[in-house]
Amino acid sequence: MPQKQDYEGYVFSYFTGEGYTNGEQIYFALSEGNNPLKWNELNNGAPAITSNLGEKGLRDPFIIRSPEGDKFYLIATDLKVNGDWNWDRAQRSGSRSIMVWESTDLINWSEQRMVEVAPPEAGNTWAPEIFYDDTTGEYVVFWASNSMTMPIIVAQLIIK
Repeated sequence: MPQKQDYEGYVFSYFTGEGYTNGEQIYFALSEGNNPLKWNELNNGAPAITSNLGEKGLRDPFIIRSPEGDKFYLIATDLKVNGDWNWDRAQRSGSRSIMVWESTDLINWSEQRMVEVAPPEAGNTWAPEIFYDDTTGEYVVFWASNSMTMPIIVAQLIIK
């Protein structure tokens, strides 16, 4: 496990919304020092990660640090509403996959991976989150979907 350290800042991952052509991509901001109330957009306010798989839209990014402290995982919803898509279609027959990246420094990210996690009857997969279960030594991913059930899986497919 990494030693406890004083953090010098925070990183914030986000998307700006379907109202913009490139709003459904991943953006990053960095806090001004150790102040989580003041942020500076990175990459001159442009998306830092754009999707080239699935629906070619990214929403709901979530970052987790490995328990060893040497790697970060970024997961996101595979969804594009801007343009010809709409919310009804997204809920009924949207992507059942999530997008995954890995990094050792929060700057350089691996190639994008698309991992199907939900069954066909789910309708969609949105807002994935991940945590590390110390008792089992496994990552667990959970998400929302349009179905009545909310699937939970052990993230062996996602975290290699």
